[in-house]
Amino acid sequence: MSYRRSMEQLRPARTQKIDLQEKVQVLLTEADTSKATKAEMAICVAYNINQNKGISEADAVALAGIESKKWDGVDKPTRTVGKKTADTMPNVGKKLMHSGAGKATNNYKKGTDTTPKADMVGNSNNQISLKKQGDTGGGAQLMSAKSGEATGVFEAALDHFKANESMKLTGDLAEVLNILGKEMEATARNDSFVEVRETKKDFEEWYTTISDTIKVGRQKIDTRFKQIENDRKVKGATDQDIIKFLELELKIIGVTTKSATAPAQIKKLQDKFGFPKVISPREFKKQEEAFVSDSEYKVGDVMVSPEHITKKGIDPKSLTDRKLKEQMVDIISTSIKSKPWAEKLQEYFNNNQELKKWMVYEAASGLYKFTGKPSTGKKYKPGNQAVANSIMVFSDSGYVKSLDVIQYAKDNYSLIDSLDVSYKASGASKYIKLGIKSSVEYDNSLPLLIERAMESEKLILREELYNLERQYMLNEGIFQSIVNKAKEYYDRAKQALFDFYNRVIKKYISYLADLFKQGIKALLQGLGLEISDANFKMATPSW
Repeated sequence: MSYRRSMEQLRPARTQKIDLQEKVQVLLTEADTSKATKAEMAICVAYNINQNKGISEADAVALAGIESKKWDGVDKPTRTVGKKTADTMPNVGKKLMHSGAGKATNNYKKGTDTTPKADMVGNSNNQISLKKQGDTGGGAQLMSAKSGEATGVFEAALDHFKANESMKLTGDLAEVLNILGKEMEATARNDSFVEVRETKKDFEEWYTTISDTIKVGRQKIDTRFKQIENDRKVKGATDQDIIKFLELELKIIGVTTKSATAPAQIKKLQDKFGFPKVISPREFKKQEEAFVSDSEYKVGDVMVSPEHITKKGIDPKSLTDRKLKEQMVDIISTSIKSKPWAEKLQEYFNNNQELKKWMVYEAASGLYKFTGKPSTGKKYKPGNQAVANSIMVFSDSGYVKSLDVIQYAKDNYSLIDSLDVSYKASGASKYIKLGIKSSVEYDNSLPLLIERAMESEKLILREELYNLERQYMLNEGIFQSIVNKAKEYYDRAKQALFDFYNRVIKKYISYLADLFKQGIKALLQGLGLEISDANFKMATPSW
């Protein structure tokens, strides 16, 4: 059986690519960054007014080292929050300088990021990294670093550890350094013209639905679907059962989003229907070759925005289906390799618990990064104003608390228990990054995940509908009849809404069902709820 023909009929016509994923990410990042920067400036200015009686607002702005044009861009609500925070925060010196947008010297061997860790600088005890209570997601990550930066943080943590701890490290240090400094670095591309998300989505479609025999050179390779379908040991499985098995298989080997429940789910299918073991790396390599050689299967809209391609002096039209597939397979292969990297890194840290806090410390403070020296075990005193030695937490109601960075690292070493080794992409540039979340439990709550996904996916949906409107309502001559034109627009718009449902709603309904199977405790935790004195309350972030 083959679903090829029906899929080709349903696949929308290819239109000019707008890099929606990148656009959404940029918009969200810029919005978060701008909001945070404005909050920092508002607190600095309000604090300087409080500490220097009779000073004008303009002088307070200058005292904070803020350009007047930038201060003019700070909205009234943010200024109000800044004043509330300044009115209730402790004394941190005679003045408060804004440093978040400054530059410093990076002492990592291959590090390039020079952004200070300290957002605001008061006296020697208060070089402050500002955090808002409830901050989660990418903007609140402790670290999201490329190979050179990640290696720098790790090597700095080693130096902090050696200078302050008496125990010895265990495990294969050379292997860890090889992963961070060589394997991850080798994944960097600046000429990859396919999107990561769309690549995985398109490959999954082929892998889970196409039952065929593909000619690869002189050999013939059965697709994975056909292998399962023809396996005599498989009894009673429907097409949907095969598709489910293959979807889980891709999760387990690291092609698509990992799932903690996937191994248990696939075992149930294996026990029930006699499905084979998860595909081996050698056999999966053959499937990649079959995918590239499958001339009948045409990939969808997987290319990045044409502007990124033309910048490289390449005509987007020259990227044939096969060339796109070759680049897609490179992404797939790298995603698979990153899974054992994450496991090996996690294993090393789990065997060296004391190293975790120094990893957190360096990621939060940037001490070695900006000074080139390990920690003395005590609170850092200037020298270098790019280093953060204090964390200040605020909310819309004002000041909340202050934390010593060393103490914060000691209390939050478990952040290293959830390392994120995954793709980071922008245009034609892609690489595997190492990420450390600042609030693991809160970031994984279902309401927040839905909220975050909804915000980004709504932008995508709006963009899709806007482009459809322009294509079908404004472009004369596409169809001979108004009726056909309207019907085509309706069908495409309906498909966009259906895709939105699959990307967001269906995904989280499935996630909720998986949690329900694990029991009421897991379900409540996934919803961000906990039981306390027979009442439900929302779980709060670490800040």
